[in-house]
Amino acid sequence: MTDMLKPENRENLTNLTPADGRNPLYGMKVLELGAAWDMDGRKKSRFAAFADSARRSLMDEAHESDADAIAAMLVGSKPIKYVGLDSTDAFKNDPQGGAGSCTSSGDNLTGEGEGDDETLTFKLDEIPARVTRVLLTVGAFKKGADVRKIKNMIVTVYDSSDGQKTPVAFVEPTLLRPKRMLSVAVLERDPQGWTLRVVDDSFEFKAGDLDDFLTVAARM
Repeated sequence: MTDMLKPENRENLTNLTPADGRNPLYGMKVLELGAAWDMDGRKKSRFAAFADSARRSLMDEAHESDADAIAAMLVGSKPIKYVGLDSTDAFKNDPQGGAGSCTSSGDNLTGEGEGDDETLTFKLDEIPARVTRVLLTVGAFKKGADVRKIKNMIVTVYDSSDGQKTPVAFVEPTLLRPKRMLSVAVLERDPQGWTLRVVDDSFEFKAGDLDDFLTVAARM
């Protein structure tokens, strides 16, 4: 986590909560959402990890220490695309356009390093007109991953309209008795443009099952 986003340095950023309702993004061209987290056990040394291999494999440990930022694009209640995991461009090669409008920095398998672990980027004016909602989630998608190992999660809202990644707000999802996936916020389209509404909830689905994830996400 960068120094700017540590608790003592957030006084100039808005802490968004569900009580804020819909936050207008009118005039914003590029919205970035950076998810950062710590995981129990992720700082274990390489030697210690090998010493622990009698109890479980390194791959199993990597899965348990993994989290994912995933966004689902919906037309009404119907999910049509997602970005995150293996999809870094939701509308790539879509015959109706929209390539590059909803992208992901890629799947970070470790949660290690400074700054945001995974970033979702939305060029709001370029998202296909048929998309009415975008659900933003962070959690334990893969089999073997454990959302209860997530610590110190923060989702930072950046206005990158001028090419500079400028933090303007943050969301701290609750980690109290979390289910498999944390539903962080929803982008919603209205006649004037897009709004951002914090959800701060969680839901269960079959681990590693994208269809089940999208089915449940469509109800949020």
